[in-house]
Amino acid sequence: MFEYCKNTAMEWYDTILKEGSDFDENLFYRACACRISFLFAVGKGEEAVRQQKARAEAEPENPKEMDLLIVSYIYAGKIEEAYECFLKAVEKFPDAWELYIHGGEVCGKLEKYDEAIQYFDRAGAIGTPFYDELYCKAMLYEKTGKYREAYKLYQEIAEKLRKNSFDVEADMAEESAKRLDMKKN
Repeated sequence: MFEYCKNTAMEWYDTILKEGSDFDENLFYRACACRISFLFAVGKGEEAVRQQKARAEAEPENPKEMDLLIVSYIYAGKIEEAYECFLKAVEKFPDAWELYIHGGEVCGKLEKYDEAIQYFDRAGAIGTPFYDELYCKAMLYEKTGKYREAYKLYQEIAEKLRKNSFDVEADMAEESAKRLDMKKN
């Protein structure tokens, strides 16, 4: 049954990928990211890295392919490779907010926290669709024990989401803030 489910999932990912990014760019790259995650989950992580590296090399002018390569390195635990890839990518694509989000994540894993915050802030300055930079900063602050800062960011996220009628997401951000309320003192 596992093999059947795994094969069926891969067929669906491949169907979306065959449509190409012209069909729906957001859906396409989200499917690519999910496929990478899936391959790691079923023990085919090295295959995912190899495939994504080939895709990035085949489309050297596409920042999203570089971003997915960084993501695959993160999943593989190849954090130094992810960092080097990120530095090259942002030099070439300085306005790709996704790169800064994942570059900040990489810096967090390398315990380069100030650098991570700078990259998250850069992503925010470019503009992210759902306040990705604020979530990333809040999680990093929480990880490093800066609960008061994380609490404030979750409250800010909730406020912004509620203004845009994303009430369910706002409730989730408020729950994250409540969870930190006792720790922030």
